[in-house]
Amino acid sequence: MALHSFSGIAKRLVDIAFPPTAAISANQASDSEIKGKGAEQKSRRWPSLLASTAYPLIPLFTLHFMTHRGIPSSPSSPLHSSELDFEFVKFHLQTYPKLSWFLYGSLLALTLIHGVEGVVVVWNRYYPGLRLRQLGKAKWARIAAVLTGIGGTVISGLWFISREVPMVFPDMLKRFDRVLRIVPFYRV
Repeated sequence: MALHSFSGIAKRLVDIAFPPTAAISANQASDSEIKGKGAEQKSRRWPSLLASTAYPLIPLFTLHFMTHRGIPSSPSSPLHSSELDFEFVKFHLQTYPKLSWFLYGSLLALTLIHGVEGVVVVWNRYYPGLRLRQLGKAKWARIAAVLTGIGGTVISGLWFISREVPMVFPDMLKRFDRVLRIVPFYRV
């Protein structure tokens, strides 16, 4: 995940420092590609949906990783990472419902959209004769159905977990809360 994130960020920084249109020589491109507004607009285009979903995923994934793995793995943590299970997620959802549903929902939605857009980019690169965007609305309806199915399954699983009665001792609930209170979002 870190390599994937850093390579994407590095690519964006290289694109900013050396815009793609600046590298085109007069011998390789027509006058309309080099002169005028075409080159300026191409170098200043809006980020794609793939990049637009990646930027908010970086802090969300970092927060998720630190809350569920990083902090519990530290030696000073009130909880060991081997003690984490769905009870921790259940406590999360029941104690901080609005914040938890927002964070889990955002992480899920952005990850699914980023994943589908990434698959489209990879598919179009390796199978240029059969571009996914050219397959019409029926194909995109199926992709949306798959996204809804995966997202709906995960959200319904979280909903059922959040409705269960806690099955841990009260001292474990206090330790769960101490772990979450290390994260600034949960100190509110």
